[in-house]
Amino acid sequence: MKELAFLIVMALIGGLFVVIGYKIGTEIGKRVYKNSVYWICNIVVFVLGVLLSAISIATGIPATTVAAIGVIAGLIAGLKHGFGTPVGIWKKHDEFFKLSNEDAEAQKEQNKRELMSVQSKDADKYKK
Repeated sequence: MKELAFLIVMALIGGLFVVIGYKIGTEIGKRVYKNSVYWICNIVVFVLGVLLSAISIATGIPATTVAAIGVIAGLIAGLKHGFGTPVGIWKKHDEFFKLSNEDAEAQKEQNKRELMSVQSKDADKYKK
């Protein structure tokens, strides 16, 4: 019975950290407008994942390992979702789920408008 409770708690911790990583990755992905920067972000996430996994395995606490894997999985998925444009292996994913490039472009335009609206409010303040 203890093993089942342990597995349930680990699944909950993993799910929580996937959501946290996804939220962070989506926000970062919204600010990325070039494929090269997107791939740099993915490389940084990969290196971060290796470091977090090594540290968590060295501590020997299973919850930290599950949390590290969850954050990295969420970051990678969030980066793709926030970036919007299909790149690499995600192109096949988007084709399978019938996501069009127009949807991605519309999402990018919406993100740009949100960023510009925030910037324009500040710009109006300092115009005088």
